[in-house]
Amino acid sequence: MASKAFATALKKKTKPFTKSRKAKAGGFSKPDIDDGPYVVRIGAKARVINGKPVVDFPWTVARGTSKGVRFTHSIWLDNDDAEREQRNFDDLSTRLQVLGYDMDSMEVADIPDILEEIDSDKPLVRCNIKNWASDSGNSGINCYFNELLEADDDEEDEGEEEETEETSDEEEEDDEE
Repeated sequence: MASKAFATALKKKTKPFTKSRKAKAGGFSKPDIDDGPYVVRIGAKARVINGKPVVDFPWTVARGTSKGVRFTHSIWLDNDDAEREQRNFDDLSTRLQVLGYDMDSMEVADIPDILEEIDSDKPLVRCNIKNWASDSGNSGINCYFNELLEADDDEEDEGEEEETEETSDEEEEDDEE
């Protein structure tokens, strides 16, 4: 039985609940975006799911006809498969390197602060997006970070067709690797 405090707090949420009635069932759906080069604005989040650390890199296309398209690339940093776990840490390392972080001087304990810094700064990154599909019917988007753009690059021509980056979610990450 739900607590009285929960029920009281929920009464304040009538409007979003009413809007949610129109949500379509069907689970995960990825945005419609073509493969190719993009410029994206990157965030970073740390979370724990079932005791396992996960790093999320939410991205939003910053320029071009796909401006505003959003997705999140998730990296699970604990896996029963040691080889896959290493690939995931390698993925995190290469992304942090593109964002300008020196991996040689970094300790694992530095990662939460670095992710907070990235999320606060929301840097622009030039990336390549690649849609993928598995034989089991799952699909997703991979966003490969190529280059950190300088703040001056934020002012570039809005007509530029370059767009952006990144992807993944728990299900995609599992099938991809």
